[in-house]
Amino acid sequence: MTAPVRGWGFPALARKAHYFVNGTSLCRGWWFTGELVDQGHALPDNCATCMRLRLRKQQATENGD
Repeated sequence: MTAPVRGWGFPALARKAHYFVNGTSLCRGWWFTGELVDQGHALPDNCATCMRLRLRKQQATENGD
């Protein structure tokens, strides 16, 4: 089984979990190679910028943009 290339991760020095795509957070503040989880998208421990950008990308994909 291969590891997911996108999902929420919690870097060691981060205060919040960030959403990573291919190792880079959507907010562009973090790089991460650890375990990622692609669920729990609206938790209070998640980076607000990453949540907003993930939602925008998801909506654009669903709308065919």
